[in-house]
Amino acid sequence: MSKYKIIRACTVPQSLGFVTGMLPDLQKKYEVVLLSSSGLEWEEVRRLHPDVKCIEVDMERHISPIKDIKSLWRLWRTFCKEKPKMVHSMTPKAGLLCMLAARMAGVPVRVHTFTGLVFPTSVGLKKKILMATDWLTCACATHIIPEGEGVKNDLLNNGITKKPIRVLGYGNCRGIDLERFDKTPEVMEQAEKLRKKSVCTFIVVGRIVGDKGINELVEAFVKLNKENSATRLIL
Repeated sequence: MSKYKIIRACTVPQSLGFVTGMLPDLQKKYEVVLLSSSGLEWEEVRRLHPDVKCIEVDMERHISPIKDIKSLWRLWRTFCKEKPKMVHSMTPKAGLLCMLAARMAGVPVRVHTFTGLVFPTSVGLKKKILMATDWLTCACATHIIPEGEGVKNDLLNNGITKKPIRVLGYGNCRGIDLERFDKTPEVMEQAEKLRKKSVCTFIVVGRIVGDKGINELVEAFVKLNKENSATRLIL
């Protein structure tokens, strides 16, 4: 019996990091296809997973009606050609376009993971547009996965969807590699050295991109480190 085909889609190739760690387990049961916009990150994905089919369909992260219609058309053609049993999208624009295209193509299982929401911090017309696009994404999806209880409550309390939704585990969109952060002798030895030196450690969790404030963060830390060298920054 052949494996069911599933397509994992996101807007930008940087977000493929959410998916690649799951591939070995997914490939035991499914034929996995990765779909995202073009970018240099694809080279690393293809190097690490040469046996995974990769499809590039450019999608704008921001509102761009003409380009969005072109992307929607390309996605629909791709889904009609690939005939997947499931399409799983992440990131807002990929969710909207992929869920629409997947429904149009008759894909039976359409899953979208909300990795966050923009409308709660927006105002005016922009907020209404964002709420409408999230509503449409949910309307076209058969399954909705919020990354945490906060996102789940925002979706339900603002009337974005009335479909049953649930948070996986304690939340998060992919989990972590416990072995990488385990208290190995090497890690504990390094920690003890830093403790003896009274090094103050700042830890920041988030995507390393400009709109998350990484530039301001590094600039501030450089100034601090010049005044006090017993500091370090972990991203």
